[in-house]
Amino acid sequence: MFAASPFATNALLAALPATSYQKLAPHLERVSFLPGETLLHPGDPLNAVYFPQSGLVVRIVRLDDGSAVEAGAIGREGVLGVPAAWVGSYRNIQAIAPVGTEALKLDAELLRAQFATDSALQQQLIHYMQAQLERLAQTAACNAKHAIERRLARWLLGIQDSAQSRELMLTQEQLAHILGARRSSVTVVARWLKQQGLIRYQRGRIAILNRTGLEAMACECRHVLQAPGDR
Repeated sequence: MFAASPFATNALLAALPATSYQKLAPHLERVSFLPGETLLHPGDPLNAVYFPQSGLVVRIVRLDDGSAVEAGAIGREGVLGVPAAWVGSYRNIQAIAPVGTEALKLDAELLRAQFATDSALQQQLIHYMQAQLERLAQTAACNAKHAIERRLARWLLGIQDSAQSRELMLTQEQLAHILGARRSSVTVVARWLKQQGLIRYQRGRIAILNRTGLEAMACECRHVLQAPGDR
């Protein structure tokens, strides 16, 4: 299996002491996901966790009535699958890669075993989960209080910062789920941003054309929701 360097581009792995990292390294496997690809469907057995090295993974909560909303994005700063690796699955969460993404895959059982005895790994994962809870709370407040165009501008800037990509692949339905909005509303806002010369949007492909303009439109949540390495 592929072994990452001690200076892995995933910040969580890179922050581990050498002794902790060396126990994990032989078991890390490099995997790639295409733009728009689904990593996990709701209820899928969670047999592995993923440490993104490039790109981005977005978690979407799906409700019984068919609606959905974003539950946070994971970039090079974090890991997908914690703490769900301890309970076996995400009951109602789908994970997608809106841009081309490379990650290091680790068997969930191996992670649990090392977590039980490795205090440095415990500290890193608990600190990360706390940060994720704070970002999730901010996302909930943003979805409840801020206009859809401000949220979309904030989200697109966050994608660029975390994934280092000006272009992503998302259908209007997926974008509506991420923003917790009706598809018709997303269509109107995306068309308006396109007319303003801020983005290009065609056949599920979104490209940022004017970052400064998006920054002026984005809500203040952008700075709170930025991953530490992107600030």
